[in-house]
Amino acid sequence: MKNYSVKTVTTVLLAGLILTGCNQYMPKKSVNTARIENIQPICTMPTGKRVGAAFSHVKEDLASDSCQHQYDRYFSTLIDIATGDPAKENRKRFSDFITWSYQRGIISKVQGKDYYTRYFSPTFKSLSDTRNVCSATRDKAALFNDLQAELKQKKKGLLQVSGDRDAYFNTLKEHNDIVLVLEATAMACVAQG
Repeated sequence: MKNYSVKTVTTVLLAGLILTGCNQYMPKKSVNTARIENIQPICTMPTGKRVGAAFSHVKEDLASDSCQHQYDRYFSTLIDIATGDPAKENRKRFSDFITWSYQRGIISKVQGKDYYTRYFSPTFKSLSDTRNVCSATRDKAALFNDLQAELKQKKKGLLQVSGDRDAYFNTLKEHNDIVLVLEATAMACVAQG
């Protein structure tokens, strides 16, 4: 049997350990390329005109925590896509989507109610719940601007997304009545001094 020096044995063992350690960082030869090709870019907005496919796309993206901060953008994109295919069932689709979002903790219950009310309810969120109407009309221009912006959202949701002309025109009438009452109230409050 041949005698090897301690230095030679140590060098061979050290080289073996280094090569073994480096091997774990080397790419494996059996890479599943099919899996790599199927990875979709994360947080992409849906495109096209198919409403059902757009909702599926958004739900898939929002299942990822890294996309949830873009909820507002996703919601707006869904609204835009749904305007291309107005139907009464779209209102239910949005209601179900908001419920789905709430149940998964993406939005709060209050946020969900706000999203739905802005687009699909005849109730105007711009009006404060205060009982003192004079204080609500102090900044009349800002209040009227908010009401007008909300009416545009309701037009988009009720008329352009849902195709519900009756609901929209009832909401428009309510808006005009509210503006008339607020104008009269503001004049009375100014006169009261």
